[in-house]
Amino acid sequence: MATTVIRQQAAADSKRLTSGKYLTTVREMDPSAVRQVRSFNRIVTERIGAVGDRFLQRRRPMNEARLLWEIGPDSAELRMLRARMGIDSGYLTRVLHSLEKQKLVKVSVSSVDCRVRCAYLTKTGLAERAELDRRSDALAESILEALSDRHRKALTAAMGEIERLLEASMVTFACAAGRLVAEPLGSTASDRLN
Repeated sequence: MATTVIRQQAAADSKRLTSGKYLTTVREMDPSAVRQVRSFNRIVTERIGAVGDRFLQRRRPMNEARLLWEIGPDSAELRMLRARMGIDSGYLTRVLHSLEKQKLVKVSVSSVDCRVRCAYLTKTGLAERAELDRRSDALAESILEALSDRHRKALTAAMGEIERLLEASMVTFACAAGRLVAEPLGSTASDRLN
């Protein structure tokens, strides 16, 4: 009985979405709130060095460093990398190609499923990932060491709250096979099917 009610509600929600009626009312954004978000983004990207082409004083931009971290020590499927990072396959291919030329990454067919391609860190790639981790820790420590204990606790608590709120803002709702589903921002229909 409960399953039937849920299906009926999902069907009604799906009909509202496809008929142009929305589940929530879009509210006009407060311009001062928009300015605050933009200011925060500028300060964070400047402080962590995300804008330049030498993230953490290495010879690569932040997107390449982030991809090394996402691949991790055990490898990662390309479709999972696309979904986690919210990027399209063309962009992922270009970044992976750059990392392959630097001999940090190898891309090959999965040994389990020949339809799936995986990225693996080479020995050099693993060493670079470890160095990026070390430098990232040092950057975090440099941010915290300038503050008193009270301010460190306040900053890390605020960061935790911001992280939770940003993750909540990344959830979207869409219709899939006649039912309403929540999905992370950046995922695509092909990610859901694979």
